[in-house]
Amino acid sequence: MNCLFIADLHLSPRTPHLTAAFIQLLQREQTSAQALYILGDWFETWIGDDDPEPWLLPIVAALQDFSSNGNRIWVQHGNRDFMLGQAFCQRFGGQLLPSEVDINHPQLGAIRLEHGDRLCTDDTAYQAFRLKSRNAEWQNKMGNLPLFVRRLLAKYIRYRSQRSHANKPQGNTGHNYIVDVNEQAVAAAIAPYNYMVHGHTHRPAVHTYGHKQRVVVGDWRQHEAVIARLGNNGIQLETLQY
Repeated sequence: MNCLFIADLHLSPRTPHLTAAFIQLLQREQTSAQALYILGDWFETWIGDDDPEPWLLPIVAALQDFSSNGNRIWVQHGNRDFMLGQAFCQRFGGQLLPSEVDINHPQLGAIRLEHGDRLCTDDTAYQAFRLKSRNAEWQNKMGNLPLFVRRLLAKYIRYRSQRSHANKPQGNTGHNYIVDVNEQAVAAAIAPYNYMVHGHTHRPAVHTYGHKQRVVVGDWRQHEAVIARLGNNGIQLETLQY
């Protein structure tokens, strides 16, 4: 079983080099990876599946080619694309997953997959927004607004996010600081599992807790990205350069 885990691509029409890197990954792995898990923040913003953005067409076509070989595509929400729905995933045969998902590997045992933002409990302001933005009633209300209003709201939310981090130190990637995970939250979350895989923090690493491992994939906003591959020997980090 060969599976890839990626997160925090932050694709947008303003970053065509990241779109090209993602499509190249799909083409390269078309005959080797049986499954692709996108663990949130696939897109920099997402205002709804009804947004007819033409720059998405090459991405959808590459995903269709990837899935046509029998490969599975699984997608989770992040803190930037929480409005993404199954309607978009249906265009390429993908499946939208819940915020936390468990998979069982015959050799590795139980694995927890998530975006990682819920583990950053020290960021209380963000956790309050996360609770609201994951509410189905709130999402329905947002989804019924005209597209131009949603675009303005997305810009405003992004502006507020940047302002809230303005006086914080930069993270390892040189972008806005992201509060790291809370170790107590991690201990509670990983307890039933042998592995946990997530993104969000932009701090790629493998953390060991006794016989358990927390694998953190990196973001794609520099000239390289750290992804993870699952095989019979475990989950290993790999570096993509583009």
